[in-house]
Amino acid sequence: MKGTDRNTQAATLRPQIDSLATQLRAVEANLLQAVITYTSQGLHKECDGFSGIRDWIKESFNLNEACAGQIASIARLAPKFKHLTEAALSGTARIDAIAYAVRRLEREGLAVCSRVPYPTPVESPYSAALCGTPEELIREYCIHSTRSELAEHLDRICAATSSPCSMN
Repeated sequence: MKGTDRNTQAATLRPQIDSLATQLRAVEANLLQAVITYTSQGLHKECDGFSGIRDWIKESFNLNEACAGQIASIARLAPKFKHLTEAALSGTARIDAIAYAVRRLEREGLAVCSRVPYPTPVESPYSAALCGTPEELIREYCIHSTRSELAEHLDRICAATSSPCSMN
């Protein structure tokens, strides 16, 4: 009887937690969109006196370091990574996964290479979707994989770039 009560309690609480997590992803996506709009116009510099997006977010809106850094990274790199940014803005991928991917691609110098079309589109490992560029494939990993799987995939991409833009 006691186990059944715990299962009933869990069955009651899980949908609530799931709903709140969905709402949180939507709020993060809306926050990211607002930050991109504000900072792309340079308003954080001109009106608020901040040169860096992360510090502006932290100081102006009292967000924690990790959240501010993730949103700032995506906002700063949004023009370079349109598919990844769209996945964050739509809420289909977590903000932390997209931030990790864009930071890593930028650090490895793969921003341009990630947009170079594959000779033949690559099928997503998660669905029948075809990915025309490495960035689109990375978006699929951001949406569907764990952080460690995403890191492994990006490791393979970075290792495959012994010659410029050979991300196959």
